[in-house]
Amino acid sequence: MFGRMKPRALGPVFLGVACSLAALAACGGGGGGGEASNDGDPLPSSGAPGGGGKAGASGAASAGKGGATAGGKGGGFQQVPATVGLVIEPATATISVVDGVAAPLSLVAKEKREDGSTGAPVSPTWQVDLGDVASVDKGGNVTATGAKGGVVTVKATLGNWSATSAVTVKLSVSLDPGKVSAGDKSKLAAATDQDPKISLMYPYDGTVFPRGLAPPRLMWKPAPAAPMMLTMKAGLAEVTTTFVPTGAAHDPDPAAWTKLVESGNGGPVEVRLARLEGGQAKLVAKQTWRIASGSLRGTVYYWANSLGAVVRIKPGASAPDNFLKAAGVTDGCTTCHAVSANGNVLTLGGGSEAGDSKASVFDLVTGKVKASNRGRAWGMLALTPDGKFAALNNAPLPGGPGLDGGFYDVATGAKMTGSGFDKELFDMPAFAPDGTKLVYVDHATKALVSLGYSEATGKPVGSKKVTLVPGGGSPIAFPVVSPDASWAVYHRGPLDTRDGPADLVAASLVAPGAEVPLDATNGKTYPFAAGDRDRHTSYEPTFLPVASGGYFWIVFTSRRTYGNDPNLTGSTGQVKQLWVAAFDQHPQPGKDPSHPAFWLSGQDAKTLNMRAYWALDPCKADGQTCSVGSECCGGSCLSSGGGMTCGQPPGQSCSPSGGACKTAADCCGKGFTCINSHCAEPDPE
Repeated sequence: MFGRMKPRALGPVFLGVACSLAALAACGGGGGGGEASNDGDPLPSSGAPGGGGKAGASGAASAGKGGATAGGKGGGFQQVPATVGLVIEPATATISVVDGVAAPLSLVAKEKREDGSTGAPVSPTWQVDLGDVASVDKGGNVTATGAKGGVVTVKATLGNWSATSAVTVKLSVSLDPGKVSAGDKSKLAAATDQDPKISLMYPYDGTVFPRGLAPPRLMWKPAPAAPMMLTMKAGLAEVTTTFVPTGAAHDPDPAAWTKLVESGNGGPVEVRLARLEGGQAKLVAKQTWRIASGSLRGTVYYWANSLGAVVRIKPGASAPDNFLKAAGVTDGCTTCHAVSANGNVLTLGGGSEAGDSKASVFDLVTGKVKASNRGRAWGMLALTPDGKFAALNNAPLPGGPGLDGGFYDVATGAKMTGSGFDKELFDMPAFAPDGTKLVYVDHATKALVSLGYSEATGKPVGSKKVTLVPGGGSPIAFPVVSPDASWAVYHRGPLDTRDGPADLVAASLVAPGAEVPLDATNGKTYPFAAGDRDRHTSYEPTFLPVASGGYFWIVFTSRRTYGNDPNLTGSTGQVKQLWVAAFDQHPQPGKDPSHPAFWLSGQDAKTLNMRAYWALDPCKADGQTCSVGSECCGGSCLSSGGGMTCGQPPGQSCSPSGGACKTAADCCGKGFTCINSHCAEPDPE
């Protein structure tokens, strides 16, 4: 946004002493009027002497015939209101871009008088704050780029004076790959009656989608052959597609989807799918999705069971990356892994059984193996956010439990003593992304507990063991901690995902005893197309270590079906994929903080994918390209030469979304908070 400029105060002066900018050329000498004077003021005020003289130019405004309108011959004075600033006309306006076409909007800057009236037009300099939404030329003509919708602040500046106008840019995109007739389009647009013969299988109503991903595939059953219309309408953009399906699915146009999700600052999207049958239009589905105000960050590391390998995928990528194979780790199965939250260290539990890879610690920055043959005891452990220390897992998971309690040095494999919990056995431990907490299942009582954690002395130290949720009922498995260290999420069900149903649950670290089923993500009441076959199939959650777009994000393993994808509609034993769901940053007491999930696009639908760890990518040094501050070692991603690079400019006073912070006061945006040392957007309205 633009900074405010403090105007100079001007008192009332007289028309014969100073002329308005527009009348300057018409002012002339004679009598008591005549010569114009600016005295350095950017917008001179106007007044009129009452006595004498003829106007220097015939018809010059008020400066002419001896004050005839006020005071008569040689009489009194006519005082005109002082100019106090600038005003832009219109103050608000809308540009509608229809299929990439829109006429420019002309803005006019004028003098603003102290009585509220306006004077003559002036020629200021012009600026816009969102150049990817619209541009403005030196004449005040605003042109929408057509790339995205938004509300642009246009600023006019003349000397010490400035004014702004709010210009709303709205996009409307119409696509017709099926060449549907105008008459059929009208019928489809007017459809209101629900179609009882066809149902939408995916996506789910109420899903929150981040920016930066491929558009969700719409899938339904059965497959009609008649024209269909998909309308997706957000506050600042609308996309309408008419098509004739060749099957029972439709992929929205990627470019149009990007325009939709990038327009504005996120919010609800009204989705409407209609079809024709026998000349009559019927409504297949009507849903409301929500777009988050940011994109997902980091990388998801997961085990592709069918390959026997840990692979990774960045949200938005079209395919997974078999990075260990590329680095030469091909000596056997890589499994039972863990990843540090900063994305520097990967550990693997192997080297002790036939078929295991010998790699135990892999440096994700250099792409090299750092330690080998540590055995299955190093599988599924908890890494501190920087990957320096580990708490071994002692739960009886496939592959075997850990060696002992306490904490270990990852580089050497040696046990660290003096932690205060050297003999504590940690079942399925997990560190908070900010390193302040460790949660785990108590080895004896099976309760969910937490420890305070510190490395202030250079060594791991635990403190204040707190029971969050007592043992009993379905087992608590795979707990993880939210970016703000306030919530633990885990599944209630068997430790091995092959052994039965499970659901995701959240428990408060701040108010022990508060346990909330994540019904929206689990789909407890969702009308799954596969019915009860898709319920109770959620396992092994992991949080993205930072907030993004006004939400926390969870990736988890699920055996649910994925629409009508032939690879992912089999039995629960045949399907295992990664799904992502939004989780509210500031949950309300007694309210489910989760939202319906979406399938993580780009993963291989033909492999059994599980046990995902979500980590930030290794940080980038100043001068490297970036898109958000959380990618940078210094915490700031800045505009540079038409692109974005990591850096620390002189005089930087605040951090943008994703940038480094210690408190909310360090962040630039209104309503931003500091979560896990990164500036986070406010909760959606």
